[in-house]
Amino acid sequence: MTKNRIVVICPGRGSYSRETSNYLVDSDSNMTSLIKSHDKVRLSEGLPSISVLDSGTFRTKTHMSGENVSPLIYACINNMTEVVKFMRVLHHHELYASSRIIRLVMAERGIVCLPKSEQPWDRVEEFLRLNPAGDVPVLMTEDGEAICGASVIAEYLEETEDKTPLLWGSASERAEIRRLMDWFEGKFMREVGAPLLNERFIKRFVDEGQPSSVVISR
Repeated sequence: MTKNRIVVICPGRGSYSRETSNYLVDSDSNMTSLIKSHDKVRLSEGLPSISVLDSGTFRTKTHMSGENVSPLIYACINNMTEVVKFMRVLHHHELYASSRIIRLVMAERGIVCLPKSEQPWDRVEEFLRLNPAGDVPVLMTEDGEAICGASVIAEYLEETEDKTPLLWGSASERAEIRRLMDWFEGKFMREVGAPLLNERFIKRFVDEGQPSSVVISR
């Protein structure tokens, strides 16, 4: 007899603890308005408000009860969403050489960003508004500017970051570094990235059969 197996995926909900008390005190005006609306509903049902719970002394029995901890976590997550709006966002694809280069550049500089995986062939309207060419990578700055293309992003970071430049030497030496970067990006994508992307990824979505081990092993 064949048994059916069900896989349930449960994303982590986060947590609220003594260390995160008073997290909501510095919320901006939009978040404060949302919390107030939640408080009004909770008070009408005879429950303590989120504001009072967050600003009061942490008590495990009170704060960790189901009817209190879930709204607190939800409020904190929404507050974090406001923070994320002002983070740099890197739109990229894991197998694109150009995306790998920028991930390396940002890692070398210690730049924190929010990575967002894109599938350029889908031509998603929201992404095309950032880059009409539809290519990755695209770096969204804290000011909402879209910087498109690996070499352009690398140059932008070289000019705007205060840390030690990654490009050193004379003008001709820096030109040689850029030439090698451009050569590697193109060669890697043609000979490694594109075949892997097509065989192991795209074929699954366009119904072109199984990946070819001959192409992958070249």
